[in-house]
Amino acid sequence: MKNMKNTVIGGIAALFLAASAHAGEVKEIEEMKILAVEWREGDSGIAAPFAELVDYYNNGDLNEITAMEIVFPQMTFDFADGLNWIAIEFTGEAMETGAVKVKKIPAGKIYSVMHAGPYQKLGGAIRAAYKSLLADGHIPDDSRPHRLLYWNSPDDNPPAKLRTEIQIPLIQ
Repeated sequence: MKNMKNTVIGGIAALFLAASAHAGEVKEIEEMKILAVEWREGDSGIAAPFAELVDYYNNGDLNEITAMEIVFPQMTFDFADGLNWIAIEFTGEAMETGAVKVKKIPAGKIYSVMHAGPYQKLGGAIRAAYKSLLADGHIPDDSRPHRLLYWNSPDDNPPAKLRTEIQIPLIQ
């Protein structure tokens, strides 16, 4: 009887954890300024745009000229037409270069879901987040891109420990 009770309790806990893995919450985000490098699906990948962004904010000369401060985490924006941005939020003033552009992201409501695990599973997590927000009665704003916030790095963490926040804009 004791083993059966432990199995039932363990099963209930597993169901709760599985259900909460895709449970989202609505958040209000403020307008933000970002530094962004564009890239498209089918290009050589995200490595080159990421390197350009890192080079930009590691350039001490630009930091002295612009008086900007970087706000982490790093993020990506995925547009419906295959255009993507790799970006980082900043405060203060920044200067554009050939590849790095200054952009503003409007304030608004988003549906936020935390994904725990490897980047290879993000596609499924994004689809599940859209299903979850629709089931919760929310309407995604398809005129704005969803974004991914990378809260830790694969350089310092195994794939199972990666934390990525999926943010989907909602219609107000």
